[in-house]
Amino acid sequence: VIRDALAYIADGKGGIQTLDVSKPESPKWLHHHAFGGTVYGLDVVETTEGERTVYVANGVGGLRTLEFTTPYHGTLTRNLSLPADTGTSNEQFGATSCTKIRVQDGYGFIAAETGMFVVDLTANTILTHIPTAAPVADIALHEGYAYLCAESLIVVDSRIAQQSRIVSNRAMNGSAYRVVVDAASPSYTYVAA
Repeated sequence: VIRDALAYIADGKGGIQTLDVSKPESPKWLHHHAFGGTVYGLDVVETTEGERTVYVANGVGGLRTLEFTTPYHGTLTRNLSLPADTGTSNEQFGATSCTKIRVQDGYGFIAAETGMFVVDLTANTILTHIPTAAPVADIALHEGYAYLCAESLIVVDSRIAQQSRIVSNRAMNGSAYRVVVDAASPSYTYVAA
């Protein structure tokens, strides 16, 4: 993820790598931030104070939130486990693995083995779970809709986050694993399958 002249890289067991990319021909490594677990995906939001909040998809470690006051200093401020059992039972049987995070308007859209979780990032609570037959490999957000790759392309209406619901499920030749929505031409969605 690139914000201004900084690139934040999800580096698996290597944590988060931060690079200065102000000179694209010669990126400069700035910092490595390790906090345990594996970083599968991340998204970065700039705060009103000019600092950055980094949301990390940390596998079975759940969603981790870090506050970066500088590119060199990040502090873990929150952790949210995602339940493997998403039924109505109050018992949790372990945690599901989260692999991607996309952030929009204060909500986190999290790819998991069991579908997509929608999280209120301010309250650090799960609003809803959208179950899918296959693990969600990727998420793209555009104008209140979430586009999921879970073998097929699944479109979720998330204009009201807590009422998110599937509105389309398109089978693909192959297995959909990456999706991009062309913001210049929102009628086009590109899917790698």
